[in-house]
Amino acid sequence: MALQKFLGECEKISGLKAQANAREGRGLASANCFELSREQKKDPREIAEIAAGKASKRKKTLVGGVAADNGYVNFFPSKKFFELALKQALRKKFGENAELIGQKIVVEYSSPNVGKPFHIGHIRSTILGDAIKRLLEASGAKVISFNYPGDSGTQVAKLVLALELKKATPKNERQLLKLYQWIHKQLEKERAQNGVLKLGEKVREVSDAIEAQDAKTLGTVEKIREISFRSFEKSYKKLGVKFDEVTGESKFFANAKQKALEAKALAPQFVQTDPKDGTLVLKLEEFSIPNNILLRSNGTTLYITRDVGLADYKWEKYAFDKSITVTASEQNTHFKQLFKLLELMKRPYALKLAHVGFGLITLESGKISSREGNLVYLDEVLKEASESALAQIGERGAGYSPAERKKISSIVGVGSTKFGFLRVSNEKNILFNPSKAVSFTGDTGAYLQYTAVRAKSLLEKSGVKKIKPSELKFIGEKGADNDRVNGGLNEEEKKLVEKISLFPSIVSQATRHYSPHIVCEYLLKLAAAFNEFYAKHSVLDADSEDKKKLRLALVAATANVIENGLKIIGVSVPKKM
Repeated sequence: MALQKFLGECEKISGLKAQANAREGRGLASANCFELSREQKKDPREIAEIAAGKASKRKKTLVGGVAADNGYVNFFPSKKFFELALKQALRKKFGENAELIGQKIVVEYSSPNVGKPFHIGHIRSTILGDAIKRLLEASGAKVISFNYPGDSGTQVAKLVLALELKKATPKNERQLLKLYQWIHKQLEKERAQNGVLKLGEKVREVSDAIEAQDAKTLGTVEKIREISFRSFEKSYKKLGVKFDEVTGESKFFANAKQKALEAKALAPQFVQTDPKDGTLVLKLEEFSIPNNILLRSNGTTLYITRDVGLADYKWEKYAFDKSITVTASEQNTHFKQLFKLLELMKRPYALKLAHVGFGLITLESGKISSREGNLVYLDEVLKEASESALAQIGERGAGYSPAERKKISSIVGVGSTKFGFLRVSNEKNILFNPSKAVSFTGDTGAYLQYTAVRAKSLLEKSGVKKIKPSELKFIGEKGADNDRVNGGLNEEEKKLVEKISLFPSIVSQATRHYSPHIVCEYLLKLAAAFNEFYAKHSVLDADSEDKKKLRLALVAATANVIENGLKIIGVSVPKKM
């Protein structure tokens, strides 16, 4: 790509490591001389001046100018760079690369607990995992999307008991939630009244029956799972999310105890039976990781023991180059414990595992809680978003049919909601406000969708069916200085091409860090640069046919990058808006 070639030339002529420049007005790339100054015990400004002087005298193709600036060496692109960058950006798959070609990567995400409706608390793992999957695919990897729903454990045991006590036959996920809330209240009453936990004991008995694979209990669990997944599938369809495999936690009960005993045999120094209560303990203090229990005193297993079985299963089935799990940051310690345990068990894949943690989503009314009923259902959020989009399309869509308006509002509403979550960096918490999530003012997904649609509409209006890179001529406007270095581009055109050229490196950076928000922030800056260019310079009424073609190429490249960027993070662009 043009940017990589440009950076390579910067390093060749200066002997310094160059990076794409985030500082506006300081060139497309720069080299930092401060670390070198510490090694050489020289003023970084002096080093920069000498390096810039030498670089300016050397033969250059893509670099048009070099300048020292307070300890930095700044590199400015040449006419040849702008030509190459713009022509590359017109390619349909611009932004994709082959960095991970041949790699097989498993990405586990979403993984909701059965028995509860799909609420706004589930969306972050679902769309973040899907965006990471898409980023990896854009870099050439073969990705297996894996959904690991919680279909066992205490919350499912409570539901099984509630169904038994109420003799209920729930038909949908909301009825399941009411039963879950009911049994939780009964348990709270029992605890408050006399402290005799008869119901609590029954929950433990049901939980043990699930682990023992009792046929009758498993039959009830399967009914709960079926009801839940009918709801989950509707939500996944609305979000445009698909999975290659869905395998629940219950699958790994059968050999979980065996895995724990295997850990004791393979790592006896770190896995020991506690003489006081008989629990099997994973001891990790020397690695600055908290200890954990692998087996309870009654021989029942925990999440971590079942997760060993899950990890083995993925490796045996997929022989992955990397396995990534996307969950809330609350589980950061759990995954440190799990990965260290697998390393101690000498699993060949132990160092190929990664965990991507993300901050919590909270409501203005407090923390999301199924048992307390403090929820915002995803289908309601998406419905509100679509209705807001429909209202804001307003008179612009006056000529659209009802079916077109409905389709456009759904694409914009869902896309704007997804973008609102994805533009926040993974580790940050999100205070969710439905009205702000669907706002069409400011830096939103709808703004990007509209910019792409506007650009494509302009191309359609021009009557030019295809921009041919070979026909582009970089010339200045009449009466303006035709700067040889900038190829006749004005400041807004130059800034736009530079922004466009960054896209492949942005995709690469976001992929390496599993951080879709990097793409989101870049797209917002690109859209701002495009709208600044469009506000100041006419495209269809440019002062020459060559200039018109060049500006149409800028419009086409911008539309291509925004559409490709949104697609990479799982947001669609409507044909009209």
